[in-house]
Amino acid sequence: MTRFHGLSVLILLSLTVGCGGGGGGGDSKPPALTAPPTVTLTTSSESVELGNSFTLNWSASGATSCQASNAWLGSKGLSGAESLSPDAEGSYEYSLTCSNSGGDTTKQVTVSVADPDALFKLKVIDGYIEGANVFVDFNWNLQQDPGEPSATSDGGGNYTFSYRNGEFAAINDVSFECAQNRIQVAEVPIGAIDSDRGVVDEPFTMYYVPGGAFSSTGSGQALTSNLINISPFTGLFLDIVSEKKEELGYGFIDLAEGCSTQANNLGESVIAGVKVFVDSLEAQYGVSLSELYEDYLDASNAQRAAKAEKIVNYLKASEDIKKAILSRHSDSLPDGYVPYVGLSNAATDRLFGDEEFALLEVSVGVYFEGDVDSEGWYPAESLHASELKLLEDGKIVDYGCSAEQLVNCERREPSYENILNSLKSFVSYGAFKNESLISNVTVSSQYREERSNNAEGVLQCSSMAQLIFDESLATCEAIGCPISADYQLQINHNIGFSYPSQCDEIDNSYLYALIDEKNQWAETNAEGNSREIYNVQYSLKPDSQIYSDPPKEFLGSDREGVDYIETHEKISDLFVKMESLEAKVALLIEGEFLALSRTTFDAQGKEKSRYDYVVTNSSEICKEQSWDSDAGWVIDKSTDGSEAYNACLSFISGFGFSS
Repeated sequence: MTRFHGLSVLILLSLTVGCGGGGGGGDSKPPALTAPPTVTLTTSSESVELGNSFTLNWSASGATSCQASNAWLGSKGLSGAESLSPDAEGSYEYSLTCSNSGGDTTKQVTVSVADPDALFKLKVIDGYIEGANVFVDFNWNLQQDPGEPSATSDGGGNYTFSYRNGEFAAINDVSFECAQNRIQVAEVPIGAIDSDRGVVDEPFTMYYVPGGAFSSTGSGQALTSNLINISPFTGLFLDIVSEKKEELGYGFIDLAEGCSTQANNLGESVIAGVKVFVDSLEAQYGVSLSELYEDYLDASNAQRAAKAEKIVNYLKASEDIKKAILSRHSDSLPDGYVPYVGLSNAATDRLFGDEEFALLEVSVGVYFEGDVDSEGWYPAESLHASELKLLEDGKIVDYGCSAEQLVNCERREPSYENILNSLKSFVSYGAFKNESLISNVTVSSQYREERSNNAEGVLQCSSMAQLIFDESLATCEAIGCPISADYQLQINHNIGFSYPSQCDEIDNSYLYALIDEKNQWAETNAEGNSREIYNVQYSLKPDSQIYSDPPKEFLGSDREGVDYIETHEKISDLFVKMESLEAKVALLIEGEFLALSRTTFDAQGKEKSRYDYVVTNSSEICKEQSWDSDAGWVIDKSTDGSEAYNACLSFISGFGFSS
């Protein structure tokens, strides 16, 4: 026992000596660790209106330095206050990190900045898309002109158009009501972020065509609950835009006149056309106007969201179509111009039907004007092509190919020639214009080509040369007067044109002189018409006594050889009313005719009724017609001979002339 006890004492002594630290004598404590600093960061307001300021206050206890990050930057003192005023709407996060030898402490505050003077707000949706270039197309050319500013983004997929600093100064009389009734365009580039699909790897463009689904606040501003949504579905009506531009005779609108009567008329006509189209859509598929323009993500409409993703795949695949059209028009296109590709009206079966789709109908085209030369001429081109059947890999098939027959259809590369030959229809203009030759008159020397495949597969082809004089007439200020009246004189002919071999039907040779007056009302006139057209048309022969030498060679370089003032005067002299026909009729020779007509349009801008009085040197006829959406103008009654004049007189003479 004694031996083991001694061993224990030795071990204890050894441990005691080892802990003594080599002769220090007393007890020793480890050094204390330094704690990270204590930081406070507060804001005087969590939300402010754009243009107002707020104050950040901060303090740091035990810190040696502080650094700001995110929405503010730089080295900061250990305490302080700073007034800030962001220059754009959005959600801003302010972070402050203070440090010492013990570590870092970070605090954040978030401030929301709203713009009470926003022209309006919108969202871009496949998933919610951040990083798009969004603009309002005030002058209906589907391009962003200088003076059409891009929207600012809050970083969360919301876009705002502010106009407190004169952003829209290039447009006369700009307003919320005007902007909401224009096309909105979202160009989505590579690198944009889709909240559902991540980083965008192929560019695409989406459109919002106004359909009257958006309601005004009454104050000229937009409400959050009334956001405009740009989605794959809201660009379905580009065909209607083209149809209404053609119908109204509106080629190009100056940006400054983007909120003018003419541009507003086009907007109202497009909205009316969209509503008519959606009525049939709702009857067939149960899809209402509001549903078509809704935020389907917020509405948790999974089926619509899945279709939207599919549509975007096709929009991405359309880039080679744009390149082909761009290449064809490269000599005259303005720098940076991009052709458009959007959904065709004919795509509705695939968009709202129950079946998966393996092709999609799209519309393609260009609208542009070039620079003015030293003589005052400038180029203008327009192409609208409808129902091009596009595959998801970017190839195209013939308009007659159905989804069921797709496996047997020829898959074509989207070259320009293949595009034109695969379409259901297209209308193309190529013009030179001049506004300096005659006061208040725009002179256009243009070539027009049209091809259309009908239900029986017959290809109809039409080509013509057009010399056009456009002018605006003054209108009265009294109640019931039209808000605009446009006067147009034309020489049209197809003499000397050849047609492609695939054309089944072509126009016989003709030469016409035409005069139109078009009246437009803000609401409707006393007869319930929103628009009326009065037309005078002469068919002319080479030895005509009415107009014996109308110009025919006026396209391209030949335009320099025309006396435009004399031609304008000669066509003007051909104007005639029902009450003063006799002198003109007496000059008609065999094969010529003179036709007077009046066409009316209802409150929605839809064709309503038309009377034609056609007279030759040996016959006369009155045709009373009504519009059928499928068949076009249908003759309801035809009166020949001596009674024809009286049958048409009252209706045609009821047109109200502005001068």
